Amino acid sequence: MRSFRLPALTVCVLITWVSVVLGQDKPAAETPDRVAYKQAVLQKDARARIEALRKFLAAYPKSGRAHLAKELILKTLVQNWPQGLAEIRDQVKRMTTGVDPDDKLDALDTVADILVTNGASQKDLTEIAARVETAALKSFDEKRLFAQQKRQSAGAKMPVADATLRHYVDEVHADLLTTMGRIEVARGNTAKGQLLLEQAHKTDAENSQAAAELGELALQAGRKTDALDLLVSAQLSGKPTLEQRQHLEELFKTLHPGEAGGLDAWLDQAYRGKYPENIHVEPYKTTDHSKTVLAELFTGAGCSPCAAADVALDAAMERFGKRDLVVLMYHEHIPEPDPMANPVTLKRLLFYGAMGTPTLEVDGESLTGGGSRSDAPSFYARVQPKIEAELKSAPGASLTVSASRSGSVVTVHARAESAKPLRLQIALAEKQLRYSGENGIRFHPMVVRAMADGFALNEPVETTFDVSQISADLKSYLDDYEITNDRFGPIHFSEKKYSIDPANLAVVAFVQDMETKRVLQATYLEPDAK
Repeated sequence: MRSFRLPALTVCVLITWVSVVLGQDKPAAETPDRVAYKQAVLQKDARARIEALRKFLAAYPKSGRAHLAKELILKTLVQNWPQGLAEIRDQVKRMTTGVDPDDKLDALDTVADILVTNGASQKDLTEIAARVETAALKSFDEKRLFAQQKRQSAGAKMPVADATLRHYVDEVHADLLTTMGRIEVARGNTAKGQLLLEQAHKTDAENSQAAAELGELALQAGRKTDALDLLVSAQLSGKPTLEQRQHLEELFKTLHPGEAGGLDAWLDQAYRGKYPENIHVEPYKTTDHSKTVLAELFTGAGCSPCAAADVALDAAMERFGKRDLVVLMYHEHIPEPDPMANPVTLKRLLFYGAMGTPTLEVDGESLTGGGSRSDAPSFYARVQPKIEAELKSAPGASLTVSASRSGSVVTVHARAESAKPLRLQIALAEKQLRYSGENGIRFHPMVVRAMADGFALNEPVETTFDVSQISADLKSYLDDYEITNDRFGPIHFSEKKYSIDPANLAVVAFVQDMETKRVLQATYLEPDAK
């Protein structure tokens, strides 16, 4: 289910969306409510966790994590005591009554989704889910939702095109139909559920869950080719469940035995066919190589509105050579867990004070907003002039860098000079990673894996990156995050992107004013292998 709380139209993105404004996704100081929430989430005993979450809600009813606490209580109840209907009904009532009208759809669909996802085999739970989702569908009003989103975007001073808003309304409707379809299938009303899922898929072809569920139904009916096509669509437009991914792999082996490159290569080709470039650029004709611009994008594989920014930056990298533009991608756990996020990317988000994703920093100056893949051209139209304007500015520092790789160790020698009190930053990035997350982006360029601490200028610098150790540290971080993260509760990554290919690395060095955040010069290079 896509979260209505962080709409797919512009923003995990629009930093004014309520959950982000309240600091839900922003790395921040350990405020009392964050401490209390974290302590509650990390309770290993399920009953103790519920009681701690209830105490948290009583103490901090307006916390940005209050809705997360309520959802986790319901999920824990359903997973551990599915027969405890009285307590489950009470929690459902707490989550669906007295809710702000603008949040009603989200509240109802979230409850129904939790019930059918975690209690599909329990008839009583699916009946409760059906009643809740029926109420959601009855309260769905296209005109009202369109007006609500238009009002919110205007209030955020980030106007959104009507076509984008209409697309978002379709996404919401498809989400509701998908949840109801899943419920009907779980209730044994397969034909009715399939019709609802087909309607959802027709309304929003990018609804990964509808495609995956239809794929499972096709597989059960013995329609293997249809099942494969639908599960491929689900994989390319989102993130199917582990079981659905397993069925996709099995179908591929059955229908395409001996296919060169295997499933991933086949999916790569299908992805490029399904999503052709929608931004066509001309190479930038530089007249002066004295300045290199740094673009830093805070993004997330689970952030639907980040798709526009991701695709736009791909186009920017195609237009501008690396002597003109260097890009770094910092993945964040916003609004879903992201296996390409790491402590360095979270720290960098905090350094800029960014409130959500996507946020783009062009030489340290922020550009926010986002949207779906189809909104990428308009995002690019905002980015391109900014980059070209920066290219015309004089660099505020000189920068000389060399890098070499011996086995898994990358050594960087650098020297930056300036009369100003600046700092030299050095980042290690993988040139491209393959991962299909909830936002449907499959290829991720320039993913930041590590950064060296800032160095003083006007003196030679040598620093090393032990890639094997970085990879081990990333694995430990992701393993630990599954258990001890203080936002989602226990999770499971479908993939853990900790393995690093030493031959797939780039070094980015840049000079930055740590107070104003201005980046005065940057450079890109690939380590020479010894």
